[in-house]
Amino acid sequence: MLDNFLRYFNEKVIVLYSNNLYSDFIMQLGGKRYGKGLFNSFSDENVKKWSEIVAEAYPEFRNKFKIFGYDWLGRCFGIDLRKENDGGILLFEIGANDVLEIPCSFEKFLNEEIPMYSDACLAKSFFNEWSVLKKKLSMEGVLVIRFLYF
Repeated sequence: MLDNFLRYFNEKVIVLYSNNLYSDFIMQLGGKRYGKGLFNSFSDENVKKWSEIVAEAYPEFRNKFKIFGYDWLGRCFGIDLRKENDGGILLFEIGANDVLEIPCSFEKFLNEEIPMYSDACLAKSFFNEWSVLKKKLSMEGVLVIRFLYF
């Protein structure tokens, strides 16, 4: 069910599926970093905590989503529980005080949107640029520290 998601992130795990994909994801794939932090899943222990944090930022969504992950920019993803949206995905951009609706199921988001449209949903190209810059600055920082202390 999540083969494309796992393949995209080069994950070699076997997921045992029940009739509840959300629970399977959280219990078996939760609490992990994917793509060096491009996408991160919430562990079962953190779901309640982060659901409350997001609900405080967006009180109109309290008890209307099931949180499952976040990206490198800190944007949280949840399954929309409002009846009119029939289980679509909500993207909570806490820093921008905005909520975007992604019109697809939880399975489709993980298995199609992330692997096929990672730039659109996770800003992958910016992540790659940031990763290169972070590594370069980190290396320069080490040189500066060595110069100052030796």
